[in-house]
Amino acid sequence: MPIQALPVNAAGSAARHRDEVRGLWLGLLGVVIFAITTPMTRLAVGDVGDPQLTPLFVTAGRAAVAGLLSALWLWVARAPQPQRHQLREFAVTASGVVIGFPLFLALALREVAAIHAAVITGVLPLGTAVVAVLVLRQRPSRGFWICALAGCGLVLGYAALQGGGRLSLADGLLLIAVASGSVGYVYGARLSTAMRPEQVICWVLVGALPLTLPLTLWLPPAWISVRCAAAPGWASAMWRCSRCGWASSRGTAASRSAARCA
Repeated sequence: MPIQALPVNAAGSAARHRDEVRGLWLGLLGVVIFAITTPMTRLAVGDVGDPQLTPLFVTAGRAAVAGLLSALWLWVARAPQPQRHQLREFAVTASGVVIGFPLFLALALREVAAIHAAVITGVLPLGTAVVAVLVLRQRPSRGFWICALAGCGLVLGYAALQGGGRLSLADGLLLIAVASGSVGYVYGARLSTAMRPEQVICWVLVGALPLTLPLTLWLPPAWISVRCAAAPGWASAMWRCSRCGWASSRGTAASRSAARCA
């Protein structure tokens, strides 16, 4: 029996390794797509001296359009509906990745440049790892924590240096965005262990429609006063909202390790 069990165990180990590698590559794809978030959001909202679309409209509008497309995809794919016991986790995920992260990011980008926001939100992997440890009971290596904390210290030092020795209100908004995104990513990854990841992000967007769709209709932008450049910025942010969440959730689900993928 032990001789027969060896090939089975070896095959299972190889399959897990393939899933983990695939998950890390998909997670990398999510990072690449995620990289366009700050410049495109800044393009959409403008700055204090030249405001464009409002941060709330950018947040709600892109999620509403992505939610409508997600509803169509779920109907075509005949995807199963979430179970009642999963609704709380879906709500937490939506609060983090559909509302919290994009809204606080957009608010901050009215005050600071995209490159500044990109540096501060670089602590998102550390935040995701911390939440994964608390929620999923994962244990990253000591080396990971050393590197992550060193990176976090450099990021906060950069923010303080740019702010004349102290953190600004925009930096605080960016850190809240990071916290929101970290919680949303981890809870989304946990849902992805019981449901296909692309279905998870689609149901998250659909579940947020009762909030995002009315806000979008209630807050129509004054298009005539908005620069044409803001429109592609908003459209790109909307596209990122759906694709980055999908790629990241596929990555974390395939690797079964949100902390490592972070």
